[in-house]
Amino acid sequence: MRWNFSWKDYGLQEWRCAQWCILPLAFLIYLDALFLSVREEFNGIIVNACAWLPCNWIELKLTKYVLIVLFLVGAVFYFGKRWAVYGCLLLALCSFIVFSYYESFGMRGEYGLFVLLFLVQAVAYYRQKDSSSYKEHFQFSLQIIAAAYILAGISKIVESGVVWFNEEAINFVLQSYHATYEKYSTYGVLAEHQRAEYIFNWMVENLYFTKFLLFLSIALEIFSFVLVLGKKRAMYYGVLLIGFHIGIFIAFRLVLFTIVISMIVLVFNPVYWIAKGFIKLKQAV
Repeated sequence: MRWNFSWKDYGLQEWRCAQWCILPLAFLIYLDALFLSVREEFNGIIVNACAWLPCNWIELKLTKYVLIVLFLVGAVFYFGKRWAVYGCLLLALCSFIVFSYYESFGMRGEYGLFVLLFLVQAVAYYRQKDSSSYKEHFQFSLQIIAAAYILAGISKIVESGVVWFNEEAINFVLQSYHATYEKYSTYGVLAEHQRAEYIFNWMVENLYFTKFLLFLSIALEIFSFVLVLGKKRAMYYGVLLIGFHIGIFIAFRLVLFTIVISMIVLVFNPVYWIAKGFIKLKQAV
């Protein structure tokens, strides 16, 4: 097998490696969503599909296993060529139902992102004419990731305006303190209390720098369309976004797991590079 890497296009090997990251990740969360809680009666928050479909039937063990089988059938089609469109649609449908059920218990984590990723990949497979090019599969998926970041930035400006990173910066400091101190109050870990005090004092003492970081975070979100302007640009911008998420983790102990992992997989595709390295090493030996 010949492994080529082009800055202008994406090949089958790259797409397969991305698939082998996205699908297991979605499936693990899918399983967690199905077996998160066993109740006789559904009494969660009514959101997404559960707003217009009864979700109590998902609590039945038989239903859960049927949904798992359907997901696995979709996964088999997903890795094929002829039935990939139907596989993506089946995965999107199963994910929408199960993640709606999951979020109805208050488990929020941008899991609907997987639904959109599978849908746009179905469109990419449907439009695919050149079997050697998988550019649209990456591009359409990256458009969803970029849209998520951009909408997050726009929502901050719409809700709070420019004061979000200016006059109201002190509120961000208080939110950060509350988020980190909550760990101490919940688990009684003294280190978390000391960490909360340190971060709070640092932000207050460097309030102008904190404002600059807040402005930079919004700018990074709004200009995330760079992710779809080419492979090399996406990688450079991906590094900035990783730094952005590291900052969120430091300030809030919060990891936006779904979007972070999806972005890393689609932008950097680490499994592809690891596989390519092993192949080159094997050839050298």
